[in-house]
Amino acid sequence: MKHAEKFVPNERLRHARDLKGWSQAELAEQIGSSFEMVSRWERGIAVPGPYYRKRLCAVLDQSAEELGLLRSRPDGATPLPAPVGGFVESSAAATRAPADAPLLPAPPKKRQRRRVTRRTAGLLIGLAVLVIAGGLLGGASLLGVFRQPLPSVVRGGTWIETLLHEPSLIPTGNSNDGPELDSALYLPLFSSDAQGVLHPAAAREVPTLQNGGISADATIWTFRLRPGLVWSDGQPYDARDVDFSWRLWQNPAFGHTLADIPIWSVITSAQVSADYLSITFHLQHAYVPFLALWVWGTIAPLPAHYFSQMAPKDIFNSPPQVVSGPFRLAESKPSDHYTLVRNPRYYRAREGLPYLDRVIFRIADAATSLRGLQAGAITATWVDVPQIPDYQRLTSYTLVAAPTDNTYEAIYFNFHNVVLSSHLEVRQAMAMAIDHQALIQQAMHGFAHTLCTDHPSATHPGYEPGADCPQFNPEAARKLLEDNGWLPGPDGVRAKDGQRLEFEYSTAVSLVTFRPDSQAIIQRNLREIGIQLDIENYDPGTFFGTIMSAGEASPPSGAIAGRFDIGEFADGYGPDPDNPILACDQIPPKGENFTFYCNPAIDALYQQELATADPGARQQIFHQLHEIYLSELRFIVLFGFSAVFVVRKGAHGFQPTPFEGPTVTIAEWWCDQGTC
Repeated sequence: MKHAEKFVPNERLRHARDLKGWSQAELAEQIGSSFEMVSRWERGIAVPGPYYRKRLCAVLDQSAEELGLLRSRPDGATPLPAPVGGFVESSAAATRAPADAPLLPAPPKKRQRRRVTRRTAGLLIGLAVLVIAGGLLGGASLLGVFRQPLPSVVRGGTWIETLLHEPSLIPTGNSNDGPELDSALYLPLFSSDAQGVLHPAAAREVPTLQNGGISADATIWTFRLRPGLVWSDGQPYDARDVDFSWRLWQNPAFGHTLADIPIWSVITSAQVSADYLSITFHLQHAYVPFLALWVWGTIAPLPAHYFSQMAPKDIFNSPPQVVSGPFRLAESKPSDHYTLVRNPRYYRAREGLPYLDRVIFRIADAATSLRGLQAGAITATWVDVPQIPDYQRLTSYTLVAAPTDNTYEAIYFNFHNVVLSSHLEVRQAMAMAIDHQALIQQAMHGFAHTLCTDHPSATHPGYEPGADCPQFNPEAARKLLEDNGWLPGPDGVRAKDGQRLEFEYSTAVSLVTFRPDSQAIIQRNLREIGIQLDIENYDPGTFFGTIMSAGEASPPSGAIAGRFDIGEFADGYGPDPDNPILACDQIPPKGENFTFYCNPAIDALYQQELATADPGARQQIFHQLHEIYLSELRFIVLFGFSAVFVVRKGAHGFQPTPFEGPTVTIAEWWCDQGTC
């Protein structure tokens, strides 16, 4: 299915960069941005704001018009982030997308000739003089004439949020909701914004080839930290803590969630600089996802001076007395609630952050959270997709999600099934018959986006909005099957040479509750072209541990209950786009290549992308993978999505991010009149 959102590449900007002989990463270095943003500008996913327009014009020696930077923008496509004080633009302007938000091309407008009176011309000239004067004089106060003031940030107040699961209070803990508290209590080296772009946090910069943070062969990585960082007890937070943490994490006695991941063994050595402000890692071989291990709040460094005297096995049982994030733990009542209060030694405390006095995280299931919202006792919470209509009826709350996606939902074909593995036309017909828009609007209530590759919009490199997606065309799907000899039987199900287009279709329903709705739509879509899906679902442990991993398929004559022919599940990303879903060495029981398909050409591309530190070159490798995926259709991506949250109106700064959830911005949360 072709993307409903069409992105127009900015060939002018790309050509101007080529004239300079620069890569996207080199241009990013020139203007102080990131490869990801330059890539998004050139692909037409976003346009630069005024600051970066000026920088681009300066370094490329061309005007904004010559660089194609002045395209129209859709109104109301993405809400502006909440203001942090002072003035914001008037109501019409306040609905515009942020400077680097995804864009849609503006509809063509019919030109009309219009005469300009002398009075109008005089007003326009006067306005131009004011704007020019504002630019010369630093015009924030001048432009304030055209803005409506909103209340400034109010410090103080208590924010109440609910969590579905018991969190871990130590980074790398075993919990689904660990990042909620970890991002509030600990400062990681790097963080990401709502677009999925990485930014320095405790580190001074994100390492790149251009700034020397990554060696050309991607085997040497240097992290440089901000000077003057301290823990909540006043002790220095520096590279010694980073060195202590990775050595602790690789200790089996620590027992963290990364214990079974052999990545730590790729580190051959690490050296801390004499001033303790940088640490250099040497790897056995190139491994570009190494940076992603340091991004989440849930993988933030631990205080060496506090934990070094403690046995590794006891660390998880120790409450976080020493932290580095915007808040510190004041009260802990497991299975009930956790109270966090302002950390006065947070590195942005001089900016007045965090704004809130305290945040209370309560443990509650979806039904309890909904009742709390209806009573006005909760500020924000996670939303279960099928309950979105219930939350939309809460007039005092707003539903929000990250503007980019880190997760995709897909159906995977079991290539032990003879019909599915040997008949590409059957898989192609399925791809053309699935109504992706119905899935998005009905199963996901509009909180999902069109996608046909394994890289959602938050992954860059990786995301490819111009991918050649299968088009929704049931009539063409029926013709394709008929042309290949698949004819309808008495019950309407197509068959050929004793082979019947009937398959067992399964998923894990208790894990994600929108799936019965998505399954019903897909079952109906395929029935319309003569393919029968028999649905039998399981709990997550059985689905992944027994059904999918066994790979036992139905015979060619039709579906058999308890077998797996087609499985539906989601796959999500951290801040690195590596995703070897069809790797030969990941076939069960070694991994989760549930298609049981092996292609050495795909494996070779997986190895190339792991060793390619230049983001532009890595994007080309992902493009090759996408072409193979879309031509062979070993799986069909249904849509991309991120978690949905509900937040009280009048609460500001709550911006979910695709990788870390909303608490990455917790320092900037505040409420009107301090009432949350």
